[in-house]
Amino acid sequence: MIEMIRYEIYKLLHKPLVWASLAGILLFVGVMEWRWVAPGYAAIQADVNGHREIILDFAAIKQNQEIAARYAGPLTTETVKEILDTYLFSDEMLKESGLDPERQGHYTHNLLYDTFSQHGFTTMAGEWNGSTIEDIYGQTAPDLILGYSAGWEDTIYAIIYCFLSWGCVLVILLSPLFCGEYDRHMDALILTGRQGRRKVPLAKITAAFIVSVGGSVLLIAVFFFTLLAAHGVVGFESSVQLGEMGLLFNTPYMLSWAQAFGFTCLLLLGAVTVLTALLLVVSALSKSSFSSLVISFVLFVAPMFIPWHKLPYILNLAGCLLPINQMQVNLLFSFDKIYLGNLGLNVMWLALPAALAAGLAGILWSKRAFARHQVI
Repeated sequence: MIEMIRYEIYKLLHKPLVWASLAGILLFVGVMEWRWVAPGYAAIQADVNGHREIILDFAAIKQNQEIAARYAGPLTTETVKEILDTYLFSDEMLKESGLDPERQGHYTHNLLYDTFSQHGFTTMAGEWNGSTIEDIYGQTAPDLILGYSAGWEDTIYAIIYCFLSWGCVLVILLSPLFCGEYDRHMDALILTGRQGRRKVPLAKITAAFIVSVGGSVLLIAVFFFTLLAAHGVVGFESSVQLGEMGLLFNTPYMLSWAQAFGFTCLLLLGAVTVLTALLLVVSALSKSSFSSLVISFVLFVAPMFIPWHKLPYILNLAGCLLPINQMQVNLLFSFDKIYLGNLGLNVMWLALPAALAAGLAGILWSKRAFARHQVI
């Protein structure tokens, strides 16, 4: 059985189109790692005695971490005001650098200043506009923890886009899994063999999950270790609402960046499991590799264009658990907790039973369809 699985993995990976797709995703991951994580867009403009000092890349990461360490802890309106006042550019520096004082709020300062500027605490001129943390963050304001968020937020942002691309690669890899035998007219030979109806489908299914889930784990590991190398674990306890980009700004309850990364991994692996199950079924039912590829791609991508937020809550939630929507993890982070009595359950946990149910259904349906060679 192990040799059969190895052979099926070889059949999945040996095609030129597959190698080209894998090369493309590796290149894309490399670009995203460099542009977003290590070192990403890290930059600081500092006012040093009326002169502009620009700090970039890893030096900017270190400086941002030092600034964040000074203000780390529970967030207050006074802390926000102090940060904005401390790092506001002087008129002398703006004049010397040729910068418009009336647009200072749009210029890069440092991570904390830019975070609060982006979240609506400043005027166009970059000064505090009088907003309180309750005005901006609502019910989560009293419990927010300030810290260094850039590494975690940038990593989650980059990994989302890489997994959306990885999903497309999986469609190319797995869509011919069963129907490729129909193209080569090998299905009759396989299914008339003594073990063909039992072992061959299981070997194909196992190979599919090894490639999809194994590749996904490897992809997550690459991002996690790049995060550790470039940023460390600094800021893991800080609140996700305080990211500069605002990726998880709308999360309606308290969540740290370490917890958010863990849930991101759960959602991505769950999405890949559901996608693999879907591809197994489509491949087993399709007449040819081409029709399987087209149908699979449409089923994977089409849900992205449905306005789920306009549908009733239960349909919106179910739609966000579809693979391509689940890979956009920030969609599920915006849902409030589901309460069972006094127990509040993060909706992200729904990805686990959804993945198990879809995986089991996909395995049984595809195995049966291939053994009976039902086509559409």
